[in-house]
Amino acid sequence: MQAAVAHLADDLLAPLQEHPLLLPSLDVFLQHNGVWGTASRALGVHRHTLRHRMARVAQLTGLDLESAQDRTALLLALLARKIQTPEGRTESTHV
Repeated sequence: MQAAVAHLADDLLAPLQEHPLLLPSLDVFLQHNGVWGTASRALGVHRHTLRHRMARVAQLTGLDLESAQDRTALLLALLARKIQTPEGRTESTHV
């Protein structure tokens, strides 16, 4: 089962691999419950920058970040990836 979860996470997040700022930005955005202001402050970027990044995430993944179901899927994928990677963090940590 763990392999299936890892495979699903990899499939869902694969389109973001070539964009080093998107995974950590998505992680922070979801950890802040999609609240633009607090998430952008946590990242140290303007909220419009974060909006642009999340629009790019949606475009690349085909998911709707306004959808609770899609946000949950992304959150679970990020959590699965954290379990897989050393130190329990996303592979790319540069903001």
